[in-house]
Amino acid sequence: MTRWVGLALAVPLLLAPGARAGAVEETIESHRDLETRLVMLGREDRPTPVTLEKGQALEFENQSLRQLIVTFQGDVKDKVHCGIIRPSEKAKSKAPWQLFAWDSGALTAVIPPGRFATLCSFDAGTYTYVVKEAGASTPRARTGTIEVTS
Repeated sequence: MTRWVGLALAVPLLLAPGARAGAVEETIESHRDLETRLVMLGREDRPTPVTLEKGQALEFENQSLRQLIVTFQGDVKDKVHCGIIRPSEKAKSKAPWQLFAWDSGALTAVIPPGRFATLCSFDAGTYTYVVKEAGASTPRARTGTIEVTS
């Protein structure tokens, strides 16, 4: 009897016009356009400048063999919004992927080799960042730009 009741309830849903048309399978490809990757090589970054639309995620990919320190220039405190930022560089991380910290008023991240998505979003505008190799005896600094459109 229970089987007949379940069947009686399921058949109208299957036969209803458009019942299946509205269902869209969610795939990784459906989210690909929501992220942009900044590939940091030993001496250059690609693409440059980085162009994002408001709401897109920025993924850092460090292809060098050393940790890279990324520092955003200027007053970004009210323009870059991150879920978890350490109050200082020396403060203990609450999670292993907590890369960003405030260091002397500048937003800084230590990016280990590999790929890391940020939990940050950007207001529309242009942002300048500086990349240095951590632990290098003579660290070379390079500058890049992130342009965010609305």
